[in-house]
Amino acid sequence: MIEISTYKQAYQFHQVNSISLVILQDIAFTLMNACDPLNPQVFNNSSELTIEQLDSLATLEAADFSFNAYLGGDVYICESESELSSIKAFDPQWADEHGEWPDVTDKPIVWDVFYLLNNEWAVFAYLWNNAGGDTFYVPKTLWQQARVAEHRQLS
Repeated sequence: MIEISTYKQAYQFHQVNSISLVILQDIAFTLMNACDPLNPQVFNNSSELTIEQLDSLATLEAADFSFNAYLGGDVYICESESELSSIKAFDPQWADEHGEWPDVTDKPIVWDVFYLLNNEWAVFAYLWNNAGGDTFYVPKTLWQQARVAEHRQLS
């Protein structure tokens, strides 16, 4: 699993083709919306961000802002089925019965954040506190194991 804790780190991963452009755009869009000074222009969605804007953002002080501090958690890119168990949600009844929080593979869950970024990536986040939570990008190759269709019906 790729762990990303700043925009600059995400940008560097993109530069070496470890993450796709659409993920970098989504991360930038999220950061720009969380940090008011970074959002001088209005963007309706992440795909509107150009390469030039992404390059420019990487040079700003905000590129080093901790995602954990600003968004309440880090960003993770899942690469294998075994990593899906890291994507947890809050369900006290499940936790009482199984001794742990459910993950995306256990059952359909209503997520605080769930969307299809495009036809290749699903995005999950559960906000564990007022600060937020970790964000997970799941590739289409893992959608069946992650029960994406079932989560999508509920979220």
